Amino acid sequence: MPAERVAALRRAFDAMVKDAEFLAEAKQQDLHISPWSGEDLQKAVTDIVDTPPAIAEQIRTAIQTGSTSEERKTPAR
Repeated sequence: MPAERVAALRRAFDAMVKDAEFLAEAKQQDLHISPWSGEDLQKAVTDIVDTPPAIAEQIRTAIQTGSTSEERKTPAR
């Protein structure tokens, strides 16, 4: 996507989440508005995508088993 289009969409989104009418409607619907900036979201996604495979596997294991592979290697006391 062209950089100028990304910038325009980010500006529009930032303006929307600061708009008084939008915030009032969100409050009326009991919605909590706590947006990230486009730059922050892009960095978070990039960090996730760039996670080294070994770390991603440890995370996957921890989610599936509730512990890390390192914790499972350590004998219980």
